Amino acid sequence: TELLLGRPPPREVVEAGRVAWEPETGLFRLAVRLDGGSTQTIWFNGRTGLLMRCEERAPNGALRFDLRIKAHRDLKGVLLGSDLTIIGPGGARVRLAYGRSELNPVLSADLFRLRHVFAATEVPLGRPGDLP
Repeated sequence: TELLLGRPPPREVVEAGRVAWEPETGLFRLAVRLDGGSTQTIWFNGRTGLLMRCEERAPNGALRFDLRIKAHRDLKGVLLGSDLTIIGPGGARVRLAYGRSELNPVLSADLFRLRHVFAATEVPLGRPGDLP
């Protein structure tokens, strides 16, 4: 069993987005400026409205990430990206191709338990920023 959890950090849009149609790709492009000066550009399929790509760049224009969604799968009426490529700084690539997906499955608490590693010590943490 594999489990992928996560969500992007909270962002605040500081400048209204610009929308453009790209006839050569059939995609709508939305570009917004975020707090801190970075930019995020999001592409949507012009026919279906599905998210196809999302790119973020640092204030100096350097690539932070480029997420490309090649395919979507219908999970009980929810269309989920099922074949994704993430491109990072320097061209590093990771491809995620989901063979089987479930929508809101019941998860066992055992999935979140860490296995004990020989000679490791478990240290309870306090508030964020506190060091043990």
